[in-house]
Amino acid sequence: MTAAGGTHLWAGLSARTLMIRRCECCELLLAPVAVTCSSCGSDHLSRVPSTGLGSMVTWKLADRARAGADDDALPSMLAVVALDDGPWICSWIEGEIAVRPGRPVRVEFDHLESDERYPVFHGCQHAPAVRVA
Repeated sequence: MTAAGGTHLWAGLSARTLMIRRCECCELLLAPVAVTCSSCGSDHLSRVPSTGLGSMVTWKLADRARAGADDDALPSMLAVVALDDGPWICSWIEGEIAVRPGRPVRVEFDHLESDERYPVFHGCQHAPAVRVA
């Protein structure tokens, strides 16, 4: 998957690092898919590493096709995760997890058949970061 300008959307995954965007003008941290800054409108965005930690905002159970299976779909959880870095990201939740708003999660990387990786989140016990203005 690529974002505008042909930049690989999940650049950094080979190093198992979730990369997010940072506005070069106002330094706002943005979601990996951002093409312009939501604060100042600049399109001068760079990629920076995320901590990969966050918390669940909302979620939905959905049927998800299994790799290599034509008809078998598994119930899976798609969630909006508020990264501790600031941006929100939509991703799959893997493993058993107690579902509740604010549930701490961390990013991990699953393999596709093509050896590409994509980010998924698992439950964890981290304490959310404290923001200081």
